Formats: sequence, C-alpha cells, structure tokens
Amino acid sequence: MKKGIALLGFAALCLAPGAGAQTLLSNLSLSGSVTASITSVDYRYTKHLRSGSGRAGGVHSVYYSWDPHTDEQTNTSLAMILNGSSGTASATGTFYAPTYSATASGTTSVSNLATSASFTTTYNASTTINTPSVAHERVTANTQANSTFYFTLTASADVTVTATGSANGALALYGQLDEGVGVILSLSGAGTTTATLGPGSYWIVSSTGCNALQDTQLNTSLNLGTTDAGYAFTVTFSKHSGGDSGGD
Repeated sequence: MKKGIALLGFAALCLAPGAGAQTLLSNLSLSGSVTASITSVDYRYTKHLRSGSGRAGGVHSVYYSWDPHTDEQTNTSLAMILNGSSGTASATGTFYAPTYSATASGTTSVSNLATSASFTTTYNASTTINTPSVAHERVTANTQANSTFYFTLTASADVTVTATGSANGALALYGQLDEGVGVILSLSGAGTTTATLGPGSYWIVSSTGCNALQDTQLNTSLNLGTTDAGYAFTVTFSKHSGGDSGGD
C-alpha cells in the first residue's frame, strides 16, 4: 500500500503546475556591437616654395598654408552578447591640448518563465569634444550601439515595450504577418507600445548613437561639449489567456 501511495505522490508531482513546463521564449540569440571611434587631424602653418618658370628656373616665391600635420585615430568595437558587453575609445590631441572622447556600451538581460518573460537592453553612447578655439584642428567622434534579439514564442503572448532615454534610440519588432515578414511594432525615442503575438519566430532590432565634430580650421562645429545618447528599453511577455493570436 505504501508503494502505491508513493507512486501516486510522484505522479502528482510530475503533473503539478510549472513542473517541466516549457518556457515562453525559446531559441534565444543576440547579434550586434557597440562601437566608438575618434579621428583627429592637426593643422600646422607651413612654409612652401614655389618654383618659377623659364630656362633658368625663374624666381622662387614663398607662400604659407595650413596643412595636416598629424592624424590620430582610435576605434573600439565589441560584439553584443546576452550577458552584456561594453566598448570604449578615447584619444588626446597633440596640438594645443584639445580634449575629446567617445564611449559606447551595451548590456542585456533576459528573464524567461513558462507564463512570462522579459528582455531588457541598456545602451550608452556619448561623445565629448572641447577643443580650444585657437587650435587649428579637425576632430570627429562617433558612437553606435545596436543589436538584434532573436526568439521564438512557444505560446500566444501579450507584449509591452517600454523605452526611455535619447530621441536617437529606436527599435522595431519583426515577425510573420499575413502579407509576409514585416514590422509588428516600432518605437523612436521614449514611449510605450503593445501587441498580441501568436506562437512563432520574431526578432527585435534596436540601436542608438551620437556624433560630434569640431573643425576650427573651417569654423564648423556639431554637438560640442558632452552629448549623451543613453537609451534603454524593456520588452515584457505575458502568456495570452484568450488563445493563439497573430501579431497586430
């Protein structure tokens, strides 16, 4: 009799809610990168000799111009991975001590249960340029963070996307529609949007970035000082109780 009770208890455990249940998301993968780059060119006032014409070479003349003297470049790029990644790049000029830097980073986290799941991405992209006006220099700084998150929904789910931060940030969720593969929902900058998705394969493409430029030689500037394009978003999935539904 004790043996029968034990087997009954084991069967009840196997059938208990959550026991061996399939997670709401499967086939998770991530691709993308964070990149930061700096390029600077210093100009020097250079003396030139211009040869004259004629049989004897003519009279030499002298003229001066601002010419590139040094060229400095720093680039860093790292692949995005599901447990986070970061990349930085910085450089220091050699003419009148300008300062400039670029930093890009990205982190991700995933929670995945049978009835709910979430995916969170946080990007940071920033540039700093502070070049004295007396410097004859061109400095460009660029940062970019982007990734694509692939997943399969094992059951219908209500999806909510909430994004905060820079207006440069953007994301789009792709999947199978009646007319073929297309965008199901998208966000530019901060905001919230929702959809109901049926079982199937989907992917989320997201990115942010910023750039800065100061060319004291040509009196051209863009985004001087520090520009921050921090961007974060969370995608939450809740198992849909009304049966399977396709994307909106």
